[in-house]
Formats: sequence, structure tokens, C-alpha cells
Amino acid sequence: MNRRHFFGSLIAVPLVAAGLQADPPHRKPRGARRPFHVPSRKFPTIRSTYPYLKTGDYVAIHEGTHNETLVLYSGVTFDFYPGSVLQYDGDEDKPLIYDTIRTMGCVITGQGIFRRNATARAPNAHSVALYHGSSLIMQCERIEQVTPFAEAVYNRAGHLSFTGSISSQSMCVRTDYGSWKTSLYGGIYAAWRDYGILSGGGMVEMSGVDVTSLGNSAVHVSNGSASIFGSQFLSTHGAALEHSGGYVRVHDSILSCSDDRQCYNEGVMKYGGSQMVLDNCDINVASDKGWSIGTLCNEYPQKVEIKGDCRGNRPLSPWIRTKGGRFIVVGD
Repeated sequence: MNRRHFFGSLIAVPLVAAGLQADPPHRKPRGARRPFHVPSRKFPTIRSTYPYLKTGDYVAIHEGTHNETLVLYSGVTFDFYPGSVLQYDGDEDKPLIYDTIRTMGCVITGQGIFRRNATARAPNAHSVALYHGSSLIMQCERIEQVTPFAEAVYNRAGHLSFTGSISSQSMCVRTDYGSWKTSLYGGIYAAWRDYGILSGGGMVEMSGVDVTSLGNSAVHVSNGSASIFGSQFLSTHGAALEHSGGYVRVHDSILSCSDDRQCYNEGVMKYGGSQMVLDNCDINVASDKGWSIGTLCNEYPQKVEIKGDCRGNRPLSPWIRTKGGRFIVVGD
């Protein structure tokens, strides 16, 4: 018998007899210093690893429901295995995942499910929040924001790269004036009571995202800049894309509005002194009263630059002026 296997069996036998399980095999990334396994004998919770964490460490969170919050650490990777759920049901006014100081290079990866629920009115009970100029790369199966009083992902001051899906009783994603950059890749975003995504500052990139809002516009850019590629926006109670400030460029995307009310039923609603570029986009409006591109401010024309051809099933508002390219009204 191989010597390594022989001594390994001697160690495993008394553990099984005592009802304890040895630390499972790990899949730490190349360059990681050492693995921590949760749950295990030494680390029953994620929080129990905090006193030992250093840059380059790797924490493997295994299958099961983990009822706790997660604090970000610089240079640490938290890998959530399939079947792992991180949730927090406390009514305290704090997020499920958050930073405490300037945390750089933290990674959350794997196929975890993240769930934040609070029955009290807790405006900071987000699923993910960056407050202190931190950077986070996050990949997961989905975020479930059960509480209706806070956004699922809130980037107040930080750099966030997110891949996954989000279901939220409030907004899915909100960025603030102090945020640096928010990158959203793939995934389905469903907001029940508010905007799907509200960009209030910084730079926002969206690629291949599918955003649906049942309570407001699907995406609202009110400040900063937004670059949108190959995405789909749908609103049942507002515009597909609302633009009131900053710079927005939309490439190869589908913008749809199924709202049949007298107002707020445009595919794109543009107002304020903002700059917008549409590049090869399709705009679909269910209401025969709405515009493909409309505006709330009829005091002066709103300018939209067209790259290539854009198509819509409704005409443009008389207060919309386009330059470049062509806007084709389908059916005309």
C-alpha cells in the first residue's frame, strides 16, 4: 500500500468512528495560499474564519444553508459550492454582504444563492453593499432580495463586477454618486416594485442582461454614464429605458414597454440635458398612445444620435430630434 494512503486511512478511521468528518477535498484556485472549509470541525461558520484570513486565502463554502452575514476581506476568495445558500433573516439594518474598510480584490465565486430578508423597515438591508471604496468581483447563481425596503445590490462607493441573476421586491441594482464602476454581465433581473436598475452615478456597463420591472421603468440612468450591449429591457409600468442625466450608449439591444396607460408608455423616455446614442436597437411599445422615443419635457427638443439603423413599432415624439443613421418605423 502506498505510504500516503496508509497513513491517510489511519487518520480517517478514528474520525468516522467519532462521528466527525474530515475536511473535504478542495478546489482552491492557483496561487491561493491555503483552503478553509465551511462547515468543518474548526470552522463551523464563515464568520469563524475571519480571525485567520489573510490576502491570498481561499474559503470553500459547502452545500447547505448558512444563516449569517459575510464581510469582505482584501484578496480573499469565497467559493460557494452548488447547493450552498447564504441568507440572513435578521431585522437589523445591515446588508447580507458588505465591506467595512477599503477592501480590494475580494472575490465571491461559485454557484451560491444569496437571500436577504427583513420584515422591519431597514433601508440598508441590501444583499450586497459597497460603502467604503472597495472592489468586488462576484459570480453566483442568483440573489433573492426578499425585503421590499432595500435594493438587492447597492454600489455607493466602489468597483463591482457582477455575473448572475437577481430577483428583488425593490430595485435589483442601484449605483450612487460615489461609485466608480459597476459591470453587469449576463443574468436575468426581475424587480417587482421599483426600477430594475437605477444608475445614479459612476460608470455602468451592462452586457447580455435581461431586465424586467413590474413597478417602474426597467432601467433609469439619472447621472454618470452607461454603456449597454446586447441586452433586453422590459417594463410593464413605465419606460423600458428612462434617461434624465449623464451619457448613455445602447448597442444591439431590445427595449420593450407593455404599459398601456396614457403616459409613461414609451420604449425610451428622454428628458433633461442628457446625451443618448442608440446603435442598431429595436424598440417595441404595446400601447397605441405611446412613442418609440418620447419625452416629459416639451419645452425644448431632446436630441438622440442614431448609429446605423434603429427600428420601432411606434413613431417618435414630435419633441425628439435625431441625427445620424435612420430610425425606421416598422410597418410604414
